[in-house]
Amino acid sequence: MEKELKERDDKYVELDTKFPRLHKRAKQRIQDIQKEKDDLEARFNEVNQKAEQAASLQLAAQQELERARQQASEALRSMDAERQQLRTVNSNDPLSCVLFVCEDLAESRQKATVQSSREGNFLYDYNLLRQNLATIRLLMKV
Repeated sequence: MEKELKERDDKYVELDTKFPRLHKRAKQRIQDIQKEKDDLEARFNEVNQKAEQAASLQLAAQQELERARQQASEALRSMDAERQQLRTVNSNDPLSCVLFVCEDLAESRQKATVQSSREGNFLYDYNLLRQNLATIRLLMKV
């Protein structure tokens, strides 16, 4: 019986010496897992923020695209109306046709200059002006 008690005491002593070490290891593991959780949370928040920024940029791009489509549509309608007006004028009087085209070219030159200075398309503006001048010269010869 005494031997049994001694064996039990030895087991308890052994367990008592192992417990603090195991407890320390468990605490360390909990801290590591908590740190990993915090890192994952931070990465998730960062990815979520980037996704929100991307969605915002996509929405802005879609709105800009829609505005550009509307402007293009309006420009096409305007060009069609001008073309029709030019046909009407051209069929009636060739000289007034030349004056109309000159006025139209001057107006388009002014619009192109404003647009190009906004967008920095100076080469485009220069080429457009050259085309307009060539057209005016051609019309003046007629």
